[in-house]
This record gives sequence, structure tokens and C-alpha cells, in this order.
Amino acid sequence: RIVAIDTNPKKLDMAANFGATHCLSPDTDPQATTAAVKAIVPHGVDFAFEVVGSAALIKQAMGFTGPGGITVMVGSVPWGEDVSVNAGMMFGERRLVGCLGGSNIPERDIPRIVDLYQQGKLMLDELVGSTYVLSDIADAVANAERADDARTVVRIDPRLL
Repeated sequence: RIVAIDTNPKKLDMAANFGATHCLSPDTDPQATTAAVKAIVPHGVDFAFEVVGSAALIKQAMGFTGPGGITVMVGSVPWGEDVSVNAGMMFGERRLVGCLGGSNIPERDIPRIVDLYQQGKLMLDELVGSTYVLSDIADAVANAERADDARTVVRIDPRLL
């Protein structure tokens, strides 16, 4: 089971198209959201990814995991901000890990990603929501900050596809 949680219905549709089996809008009460996840995966998820960069959501994601589960901080929490979890969550060998750039090794991973894309096994085009030319950089930044799209692309050279 793959559970996606987002406030943006467009992104939940995208998550479903990418393979999420369950798509949830978060409740205003974090405990209700956790209960909804636990109703789907009673023993907790194996992996939880927090991609917003919120210390509160990282703590909540830790609560989604079951024994041995891993929560990955993908989003950028402001530098210097503490991220804390209840010590009881650490029992059951749960782990909280950070990740930078997908923890990739470019010389190994980029050729592999390109190969998967060329074989049609990796959907990348579907991630591009809006494309801007360089002269419209302010609009592109505003779009990215609104997070309406999975990815905002800026073309440095408009002749490039």
C-alpha cells in the first residue's frame, strides 16, 4: 500500500497516476490524519517521506511508521530549526533520516535514470507542470512557491525543447 497525503487535489491525482493506492487530504487534526493512515496500514508504514520541510509534519510522519519504519526528511526544514519526536516513537527501532538531492550518486544514478526514462519505465514528463522562459523568471519563482505543480521548469534557451 502506498498512501499519499496532500492538501492539493491536483497533486493527489498525480500521486494516484504514479501508483499511490490511497490518497488522503489531511485533517485539520493531525491525530485524525494519523488514524486515517493507521486504518489503511494498521501496523504502520515501512517508509514515510516528508517533502514539505515542516518539523511538525516530520513528527507526524514518524507516527505513521511501524516498527523498523524509516521516516525520510526530503523537504528542507529551515536551517537551525530543531526537529524533535517523542522518545517513545524511537522504540521499535524507528529511524529518522535526512536526504540531500535524493541521496544520489550522480555518476551512477543519472545514467540509470536516463536509461529508465528512455525505456518508458520512468515517468518524468508528467512531473513538469509549467514551463517558463528565462525572462519570466519572477513568474516561475512565484509558481514554484505556490507549489501548484510538481515541477516548474525554466528554459534558459527558448530554442530548447
